[in-house]
Amino acid sequence: MKKQRLFSFSGVLLLAFYAVLNVAVVFLPASKAHADTPNGPTKRVVVRYSNVLGANTNGDYTSTLSGYVQEVEKFDTIPYGVYNVDAEGESSINGSGLFTEVFEDRFLEPQANVPLPSIGADAITGRFSDTGTVTEYDGTGYAVAILDTGVDKSHSLLTGKVISEACFGVNDAPNNVSSLCTGGVEFVSGNNTAIDCSGAIDGCGHGTGVAGAAAMPVTASGYDIDSDMTDDLIGGVAEGADIVALKIFSQISDSIACGGPPTCARVYFSSVLSAIDYLNALDVGEPIVAANMSLGGAASSSESYNTSGECSAAFGSSTYNAFVSAFAALKANKIAPVVANGNNGDLAGNEDGILFPACVQGSVAVGATNVIGDTISSFSNNGALTTLLAPGGDWDGVNDDSLVWLPLAETPNSITGVQGTSEAAPMVSGAFAVLREKHPNASVDQLVTLLQNTGTNIAEVRAGYSSFNKKIIDLTNALTTSTYPTIDTFTGPGGMVNEGSDTALTIATTNAQSCSLNNGIGSIATSGVVTVPGFASYTLTCTGQYNDTDSSVLNIGSFNPRPTQPNLGQPLTLSTDVGSRSATISWQASTDPDGIDHYEVFLDGASHATTTGLSYTFTDLGLNYNYTAAVYAVDTLGAWSLAASTGIVLGATSTPGTPDTGLFNIFGASTTALFLSATGIVSTGATIVLGRRYYL
Repeated sequence: MKKQRLFSFSGVLLLAFYAVLNVAVVFLPASKAHADTPNGPTKRVVVRYSNVLGANTNGDYTSTLSGYVQEVEKFDTIPYGVYNVDAEGESSINGSGLFTEVFEDRFLEPQANVPLPSIGADAITGRFSDTGTVTEYDGTGYAVAILDTGVDKSHSLLTGKVISEACFGVNDAPNNVSSLCTGGVEFVSGNNTAIDCSGAIDGCGHGTGVAGAAAMPVTASGYDIDSDMTDDLIGGVAEGADIVALKIFSQISDSIACGGPPTCARVYFSSVLSAIDYLNALDVGEPIVAANMSLGGAASSSESYNTSGECSAAFGSSTYNAFVSAFAALKANKIAPVVANGNNGDLAGNEDGILFPACVQGSVAVGATNVIGDTISSFSNNGALTTLLAPGGDWDGVNDDSLVWLPLAETPNSITGVQGTSEAAPMVSGAFAVLREKHPNASVDQLVTLLQNTGTNIAEVRAGYSSFNKKIIDLTNALTTSTYPTIDTFTGPGGMVNEGSDTALTIATTNAQSCSLNNGIGSIATSGVVTVPGFASYTLTCTGQYNDTDSSVLNIGSFNPRPTQPNLGQPLTLSTDVGSRSATISWQASTDPDGIDHYEVFLDGASHATTTGLSYTFTDLGLNYNYTAAVYAVDTLGAWSLAASTGIVLGATSTPGTPDTGLFNIFGASTTALFLSATGIVSTGATIVLGRRYYL
């Protein structure tokens, strides 16, 4: 079985000699099969269902297919599924019409003292503050999902951080692939199901360090990293955030596929998609703000992607579109799909490009800078598709503090120095937790834009690269600069307010983009004097740029409720006299604690009369016309009741005539014809053609 090693990058690291992990894709060979059993080797394919609703049903999609087609999984939140097939089965799937897209499932590889001051943290405490309110934010109440090799939650720096676990594995014996999940199953969730895999497998331990960069507490390292005779602080970006550990890597026992080691941890496309599908429906009791994917690959050796078109062409539009759908589903749930840019940016031919799936539309693609955050790391991919930068270290061969220091898996109290975009990405994931603590209703794109607008420009100066200016995140600047709406003034009139009458309210706000009142009034101006119906109480709610809200309640101190309706819920009494062209309406008396002063009578929406009685007669009404009469009770303080109304018609309503065609016979049984004949204008029976209509 032939496998292709695509490329490799490694750097010298301290302590445990933690290797910078490769970024590559290994293609599985094509295969043939039989309907019930494989006819030769099998491979996994990912499909998009033609019937999107069918993707979530238990229907049998294999009954009409030939060859070997074994269903592995149907996703719930994206219209995709996974099948094992042989060559005939794959051909049958492609020609069935049941699926709009079919692509081969392939591998991706994994891609750390966290330099918090470089991204705006206090140099002493390692925490982020909004200087406008002197409020510290650390991501408390939010969770970051780590899609990786697992998380060693027994490590002292991660104690109590993991609140949810699941494992997604693949068993494909013909291709030397086996699940790393407990018991060798392909899916399991619950306690201890996402423990980081053994360091004896190349790539394992990766997820533990990634989780630390996102969310481990700021603490003394017990190590003098910068050789200043003082133990240095280390910590994750969102020390208050929790971790959702999703173990998605499988074990590959093939030295060629692993790039040298006899066995390694790699992840199938389908495992990434399956974890995203699972995450979209997961409820852990608090919002999940980011899905961190410190992984990636290329379709061929020494390749990266500068445009979405290049990215799609390299992996095929079907593969590309599957990840577009997955990332869009995450963002719809306010989960940022944070992906490492890749670590082969120092290889010839990779200038200006990033790896897959960071290059997919909708991803938050993260490149790495050195620890102090003023230069892009020598190994980091970077290009037009890069979204943000964060410190990922850049080993200078001498200084420990040129590396990022993170928890070392399987050694509960140890740390290790590492470098890579794998470490930069979880810093951005942690940043989402910190920002969402201040702006819980913001969209992913709004927070991305905030980080881009408040970050610091880092120029791309490496040979062969275009002059990109990308932003390294600055969380304190983002927190300080991002506004929160406040209601500064919300007052009503000083005197009596009658229910329903025009009432002037004064409003002044800061950083509000829209405001609305309850009481069914809805949208109003964010500042100035607004005229609204009178109520005893108003609630003003204003929304800011990041969908945050501020509310204020105004209770009217001198409020006069309206009287009851004149009819007390009973129909008005109506009597008509066609001969005298009059109509009389009468009503039951209204009630009001202040007493009823009079009644206002309206006809067809216009004020008609005022009376203290319980009836009123309309005179000189037209025949065959629909009138609307209304009565309002007015109390002694001037409040008006709701209207009691009725229709009035004297005689039958008129019937519309036929359209005027311009040519008609004016003689016949009509009074018009008799009139013309009697006056001698024409003789009865004659036909007259009129050029216009005459009214007689």
